[in-house]
Amino acid sequence: MNRSARTTAVRRFAVTLLAGATLVPAACASLAKQAFVTPVVTLKDVQVKAIGLTGGAVDLVLEVNNPNEYRLDANRVTYTLVVDSAKIATGQITQLVTLPPKQVSQVRLPVTISAAELFGAAKLFAKSGAVAYHVIGEVTVATPFGSITRPYDSVGQFEGLRP
Repeated sequence: MNRSARTTAVRRFAVTLLAGATLVPAACASLAKQAFVTPVVTLKDVQVKAIGLTGGAVDLVLEVNNPNEYRLDANRVTYTLVVDSAKIATGQITQLVTLPPKQVSQVRLPVTISAAELFGAAKLFAKSGAVAYHVIGEVTVATPFGSITRPYDSVGQFEGLRP
């Protein structure tokens, strides 16, 4: 084989290798989407932790159902809490939460509420004995196929103080 033929063969090999390196991650991402079932996130409870003149602290208790055959590690959860039609709190946690396969896990999101928002919610509660709330956000999980972010959206009704 002469030098020109070898150079052409090496170039073809390099182009083939580069094309393969580009297509393999795309194929893996496609397989990941097919093999990954989105966890189902619902708001289970809102637990009041503290109430004071400057505001309050509550825990949003989420239930996360991992329907997959493998463990998921949630490394980021964002949330927006809306009471009636007022946005009360927005934030995120980046603490790692392990979600065992085929199980439901509880995730607590600590939320701080300002005095004005707390008193507005208390006013609604005093009027009707309950307060409707809505929590929306995203959960980012590490899977065997890479990180995947999915939204969640849940509504509920707060009907009383629980310790």
